[in-house]
Amino acid sequence: MSWGRAFISQDYGRPIYKHKDLPVYITDEFDFFRCVEFNNEFYEKTASILFNGNLRECTGRYSKLFPNQKLSYWADSPITARAEIKKHGAGNNILTFWAYDDGTSTFPTLQNQEPLIIIDDRKCGVQDLLDKADNGMLLTKTEQDYMASLLAQEPDCLVFDSHAKKGGENFIFFEKGFQKLSLRQLRLRFGKRDGGNYNLNETQNSVMILFVSKKLRLIHWNFYESFIGEWFNTKRFYEYLEKKVV
Repeated sequence: MSWGRAFISQDYGRPIYKHKDLPVYITDEFDFFRCVEFNNEFYEKTASILFNGNLRECTGRYSKLFPNQKLSYWADSPITARAEIKKHGAGNNILTFWAYDDGTSTFPTLQNQEPLIIIDDRKCGVQDLLDKADNGMLLTKTEQDYMASLLAQEPDCLVFDSHAKKGGENFIFFEKGFQKLSLRQLRLRFGKRDGGNYNLNETQNSVMILFVSKKLRLIHWNFYESFIGEWFNTKRFYEYLEKKVV
């Protein structure tokens, strides 16, 4: 066990356990960020539904690496997450999810309070396999078997370097690991065609989103983790927010 900091998005001073031979770590206290381009399908959906929609069947370029898996892609910071979707042609209307491992919360909301099991792809050659998949190259039988041996460790997620943001870290979460995450904050950024930003946030408070009608409603207040969880979908919560909505 060590008390160092193995990953950029991890807080300092957390215990880190490492596998004797493999780059497999067991640790906690993380923040994760994911950006998606805003579209009309997001109307009338709660933050909880939008958050859970980030876990999807793997049918794209990584399907050979992770067959029959549900995956969710996250980054170490909003800057890295934004750079990733910009690399794939996203526009300026961006929804940013800020999540964390629920087991380290002051008020946990999930039953699974175990720390995260993380494979560092950069230290075992998997980063190269991800790069091959990104470039549309097929994996050899040996490479596929190697991936299978790593996945046999039942990791919650994999970490690898971002090619969109120098020094950034990306995470691929499997379904087991995704179930350990809770949503801390949801933020919408509207961008103008000239590259500027609409002035939705004149104060230091976060601009939050509540989908309760066809009209997008913005809440100008800090959205703390105590408001996250099943209460978000209750009538009592909506009645409380009605007093805060612009």
